[in-house]
Amino acid sequence: MLILGVLDHKAQSNSNFEFAFSNFGLGGSLSNERGYIAMAALWISAILMVISAGLTVYVKLQQRAVKNYEFRVKAFYVAKAGANTMVFETNRGQTRYSNLNGINSLNNGKKDVKFGEGSYTATIEDEKSKANINTASEFLMRRMFEELGLKDAATKARGVMKWRREHGLLLHVEELGLVPELDVDDCFKIMPYFTVYSIGTPGSASVNVNTASLIVLKTQIEEFGGPPTLAPQLIQRRPFRDRGVWTFIQNRAPRMIQPNVNYFTYSAPVFRVRCTAILNDTIRVVVNTVVENWSENHEIIYMMDWWEE
Repeated sequence: MLILGVLDHKAQSNSNFEFAFSNFGLGGSLSNERGYIAMAALWISAILMVISAGLTVYVKLQQRAVKNYEFRVKAFYVAKAGANTMVFETNRGQTRYSNLNGINSLNNGKKDVKFGEGSYTATIEDEKSKANINTASEFLMRRMFEELGLKDAATKARGVMKWRREHGLLLHVEELGLVPELDVDDCFKIMPYFTVYSIGTPGSASVNVNTASLIVLKTQIEEFGGPPTLAPQLIQRRPFRDRGVWTFIQNRAPRMIQPNVNYFTYSAPVFRVRCTAILNDTIRVVVNTVVENWSENHEIIYMMDWWEE
């Protein structure tokens, strides 16, 4: 009986002891551990959800990139097909497209042409309607700059001459932007009137009177010592279809020497072909090439191979 009483007293003491510890927060370790485990599980779940969402977005972006690349490749070949169509069209009708009426009619017929899964718009431009920036004299550039409304045209013409002496020939008219004396607005004004693809020397048949602008014809004739009335007369009379253009010039500019008369031509265009392809209403690709046709249905020379804008 004494032993049982002692054991019962110890049991009550232990119970009171545990109760006291629990009141001081020392007996709830098991419940705290469960809370920590639950919190950790929630954090891990949240992290996994974020990772899963990130992977989903990444995969979708990669899929979209692959699809866009596929569309872009298709658009490139649509653009090249359209440009090739223009090249062979001009080769079949060189005389027809040696004047502005023919060029405009061809360009108007190649707008939003359906091809494959997309469409293209193709244009041609005669590079021989322009002055050659690599061979143009300082006088010619100054007069053209003045006609185009550039301020301090003489200084800017000398700047182009200096740049040519120091760096050689321009490979693209866009390189005019490297000339310190020319600002961005100047370049945008003058680039449509200059080229690097015609020969640009007397006797070379370098300016097509059927496609050249009044400014190009006027300043070129002025440099050759012709009368100022000749340029508007040429524009009013065109299109010329044969060698009669040289007789026309000689009769109105008898003091112009023969090599300078032969600088003008009625044909032999150098075409810059530009084709813009659209696919899936969002993908846009533009390709260019420059070709010279020696004669109808005969030879095409690619002066500048395909390049993409």
